[in-house]
Amino acid sequence: MSRQAKNSWLTFLEPRNLRWAWEKVLANQGCGGVDGETVAKFAQRADRHLTTMLHSLADRTYQPLPLRQMFIPKKTGGWRELQIPTVRDRIVQQAVLNVLHPSLEPEFADCSFAYRPGRSHRMAVDRIVAWRHRGYDWVLDADLVDYFPQIQHDRLLAELQERIDLPLELLDLITKFLQAGVLTPEGIVIPRTGLAQGSVISPILANVYLDDFDEAIPKAGVQLVRYADDFLVLAKSQTEIMKTKDRVAEMLESMGLTLHPQKTQIVNFDRGFQFLGHTFVGDLVIPISKRSPTPFKRGLQEKIQSPLF
Repeated sequence: MSRQAKNSWLTFLEPRNLRWAWEKVLANQGCGGVDGETVAKFAQRADRHLTTMLHSLADRTYQPLPLRQMFIPKKTGGWRELQIPTVRDRIVQQAVLNVLHPSLEPEFADCSFAYRPGRSHRMAVDRIVAWRHRGYDWVLDADLVDYFPQIQHDRLLAELQERIDLPLELLDLITKFLQAGVLTPEGIVIPRTGLAQGSVISPILANVYLDDFDEAIPKAGVQLVRYADDFLVLAKSQTEIMKTKDRVAEMLESMGLTLHPQKTQIVNFDRGFQFLGHTFVGDLVIPISKRSPTPFKRGLQEKIQSPLF
């Protein structure tokens, strides 16, 4: 084990790391997992629980429990599946994140804006405007089909190891979290693929998985702005954006990912498009209100035509 890997494992096992992780989980609250233990119940004997957990982590006997399957309604209709870890697993995942983040954050491409401290969807919107002012008028407005569930574990772990020198103990723990099953409301534990939506470490791992994509696409003379599984590729000509769409689709396919056929389109600023809760038309950027738009905004939105391709 290298010195860096050994140090990261020792840092992970520091009692204060687990304490900080617990304080984060306590602040976030959230519901209990499959064991029925709530944050409030854990808090009653937090010191004792943390000591026991630390011992099992140090001797590598810690075993995550299955995730609790829940469904919440989407604003657009239908249901979104959440997979909720137990309170203890959330604490351990937060402790893992405390170690991963300082090493991974500097590695991420500048075009990625989601799940990163100090970055926001507003900054992504500003970046789009900046590229528009530099003549990038043609846009591939793209969305991925079921991004989190489609992430391949083997590829993800390889990408993670490529970026930072992880100790085998920490890699093994992350693998256990990835492979934890899902307990359905009917009491059946089913195998899980991809990343759990509701897991503490899923967001940073999702960024790891797409980081090669984030680095590669702008090298072709186009620009990329990505926010989680929604992204724009911006080009200066229609021909260029058409070629780029094929390249994007091929690269994502090699990663086991697919562009959403109904939510992926080629547009431009003159006709307008919507992205990250904003309408882009010409030089205008208009936040999409949850309330009914004013006649002025409604008129602009009506000018936004169907996809060009």
